[in-house]
Amino acid sequence: MSAKRYIFAIWTDETEELAIRTFLEHCGITVKEAGIEDLKQHLESENSEQSSQPVETKTDMDVDSDDNDPLGPPIFPPVLGTDECPHCFCAPCCTSEQFRQLWWQTETIEPHERNSTARKKCYKKFWVMLQHRGAWRHPRYVSKKQLALQTDARRNLYVYHGHRRDIMPDCIVRLVRGWLSNPGGIDYMGHLWD
Repeated sequence: MSAKRYIFAIWTDETEELAIRTFLEHCGITVKEAGIEDLKQHLESENSEQSSQPVETKTDMDVDSDDNDPLGPPIFPPVLGTDECPHCFCAPCCTSEQFRQLWWQTETIEPHERNSTARKKCYKKFWVMLQHRGAWRHPRYVSKKQLALQTDARRNLYVYHGHRRDIMPDCIVRLVRGWLSNPGGIDYMGHLWD
C-alpha cells in the first residue's frame, strides 16, 4: 500500500524554486509539477473515495458569483478534537505551542519603554495568523467587533463598514506583553476600544 499523496501549491520566483528543489532533492523527495487539471483530478479522486456523489471542484481561476465571502475558506481550518479558545475563537488557540512560529520570542526581553514598537510588529504577525485561520470572519468575533463599535461613544456618529482595525484577542495580548513588557510605572496603551 502506497502512502497518500498530496498536492502542495507554492508561489515562488526562480531563485526560491531552485533552493526548494535542491533542499527536497537532498531529502530524497521527488517533485512533480502539477497544473490546474492535475489538481482537479486529485480532488475528484479524493472526493470519490469519500462519497459516491460527484463533487464540483473550484480553483482560483473559477469565479463563483454566489460566494458571499471574497476571502474564501480559511487557509488553516480548525483542528478537530481540540478545544476552541474563548478569546481568539481558534481550535486550538493560536498561541499554543502547536502553532509556534520562528519569529516567536524564546526568552523574555528586559522591560523597556521601546518594547511597544516590537510588540506592534508581533501583533501584525499574529493578525496575519488569525487571518489565515479565519478568526476575523468568525461569527462571534464579528458580533464582538460590532458591539465594540456600537458602545464606543466616539464612533456613534459614523457608520463603519469593514473597519480595518480589529480587536486583538486577549490570549495574544497576554503572550506578547509577557515577551516584551513595559517597565514599572509605564502603563500599556491598550486597545482602541478598551
